[in-house]
Amino acid sequence: MTAFNANDVIDLGRDILQAGPICDECLGRVASKLGRGLTNAARGAQIRSLFEADDIHSKPGTCWVCGNLFDRIDEWVRQAVD
Repeated sequence: MTAFNANDVIDLGRDILQAGPICDECLGRVASKLGRGLTNAARGAQIRSLFEADDIHSKPGTCWVCGNLFDRIDEWVRQAVD
């Protein structure tokens, strides 16, 4: 298995953003092996910010990877506590 480098992540991030709406959590998973100390959401936001000037960023909508499941985590935690 070949390891990703930063340029590979940038290229893949561009392709993923152009494919359709994607949340930062799922986008950030592309770069999850490149470092520690950041959440996938933070990595995804950084990848997305690289393309803002080029207007290459996904349009708002339901994430095509997770279906926006990460938006419901707080709700599930509340239900589990109750």
